[in-house]
Order: sequence, then C-alpha cells, then structure tokens
Amino acid sequence: MKEFLEVIFRRKRLFIIPFLVIFLIPSIFSFFFLRTYEASALLWVDSDTALSRLALNQTGGGGSLPAARYLETLTQLLESRTFIERVVNKTDLKGKVKTARELSKIKARLKAFSVGPNTIKVVYYGRNPVLAKQIVQATTEEFVDWNLEFIQKENAATISFFESQLELSKKKWEESRKALQKFKEKHPETELLEERKLTLSPIKTGATPQVKLEFDRLQKEYEYTSKMLESAIDDLAQAKVTAEVKLYKQKRLFRIIDPPRVPATFSRKKLLLPIAVSFFLALAFSLGLVTFVEWMDQSIKTEEEASKTLDIPVLASIPKISGE
Repeated sequence: MKEFLEVIFRRKRLFIIPFLVIFLIPSIFSFFFLRTYEASALLWVDSDTALSRLALNQTGGGGSLPAARYLETLTQLLESRTFIERVVNKTDLKGKVKTARELSKIKARLKAFSVGPNTIKVVYYGRNPVLAKQIVQATTEEFVDWNLEFIQKENAATISFFESQLELSKKKWEESRKALQKFKEKHPETELLEERKLTLSPIKTGATPQVKLEFDRLQKEYEYTSKMLESAIDDLAQAKVTAEVKLYKQKRLFRIIDPPRVPATFSRKKLLLPIAVSFFLALAFSLGLVTFVEWMDQSIKTEEEASKTLDIPVLASIPKISGE
C-alpha cells in the first residue's frame, strides 16, 4: 500500500488531471442541466387508527391499515394508462403527451408510498417545478374522484338490482291480483266465502269444494306476492339510505393535509446520484491510468528499485538539481 501511494504521489498530475476532468464535467453538467424538482402531497385516509391496529394484531399481521389498503389501489392506478391520461389532462401537458413512451416517463417519475397508518405521500420528480406541482395535485384529485366514482357505480348497481326486484315483485303481485279478481267475477259466491272468513260465521256460500280450494290458493298467492312487494319496497328504501351513507363517508374519507406546492429549489437527493457515479468513475479511471503507466514504465527511479532490480548495493546517488 505504501508503494502504491508513492506511485500515486509521484504521478500526481497523471492522477489529478483525468480525475478532475471526468468528475467535474458531468457534475457541472448535472448541476446546471439535469436539475430535478420534487413536488409532494400528503393524503390522509380518515379511519379509526386504533381499531385498524387492533384488527391488524388480531389477524397476526395479516390485516392491513387504511393507508396500506388504498396505497395498493393507488399503486395499481399509477400503472394504468387511462389514469395517467386523466392526470395529464388536468395539467399544462394536456394535448402534448401523445405517445406511450412519454406516458411511461411520467409514470416512472410518479411515486406513492405510505408514511404512517393513515397517510399516503404522492411524489413527482420533474425538470419543471410548476408542472411537478400540477401533476401531484392532479394525481391526488383523480385518486379521490376515482374512489368516489367507484362508490357511486357500486351504489348505482345495488339500487338497480333492488329496483329490478321491485319491478318483478310488482309484476307478480299484479298478476296474482288480476287472477284473483277474475276468479271472483267468474264465481260470485266467493264473496260469501270472504265474508264467512272475516266474520267467522257459518254462512252457506253454495261454493263447490273445487271452487273453495282454488279460491284459497289464489288468496294465499295474492297475500304472498303482497308481502314480497312490501319487502321489495323496504329493501329498495334501505338500499338508497345505505348508498347515501356510503357516499357521505366516502366524501369524508380522504383529506389533503399537505397540498402540493411549487418547489423553490431543486432536489439534492436526485443530484447526488450522478455526482457519486462521476466520482467513482473518475477515481477508477485515474487509478487505472496511473497503474497502467507505471506498469509500462521500466525506468529505475529510486535507490531501492536499483538495488532490487540489479541485485547489487548502491554506492552513491546523484540527486536531480532543478534550475539553471
């Protein structure tokens, strides 16, 4: 190691000049032309943290906290071309990004991660500070809107199902009502059957056993379809109330507690990478160059080298005298 350091010191110009050239030029270029600005926002997921942690402990770590659940959804959305296009259309890039490659560049610079049980951080790194802020803001807004739209579609599908069940119940009820009405018109004696049933008096109706059986069947069917209709009406009303509650909760679920701002300075974290790469490349090249030149140079420079190479003792040495 001592000999190696002596070689570097002896050939310091050969080491320093390439090192400075390789290190400084990319570093200066990165500093002035590759500045990256970081814009970020914090999104709060409104939920009971204590209950969420309790659920997580009870499941042995298999559960997920509120931010983790929605972070997974957001991460998947950031890989979606449709979602990124919606984000872009809310910024100054609207109409300017047309290729998949350009969208991929935006996706690569847009990140989301959890910073707490209830907090999601959205970050974008870009050359334009204003645009970076716009993209983060559009991403958080689109994510909130997407979740709201999802709940609205889910509610609409649920209500549509119960409305179809109500229409079906109405249809069956109407059919049973008409069948009973038609049977009464055809057999007037059924009015006495109804009166006897209501008054519990022994009234002679003159109805045959077949008429009695059919009348009882139609009456039971009408009563059953009436109950089913009432149940369908109640179910639809309950579904509408539930949908309103879910929509109300969804609107209060997300809050932007730290909105994005236009970054005042560039991100030093992103600048460290090219500088570090330049440093190690310059160091490796300079050391390699010094080693190669020293290996190619067969001249004797010190008394130790002369004694070792010639295998004879050095009697005297003449120092190099500089000057005239």
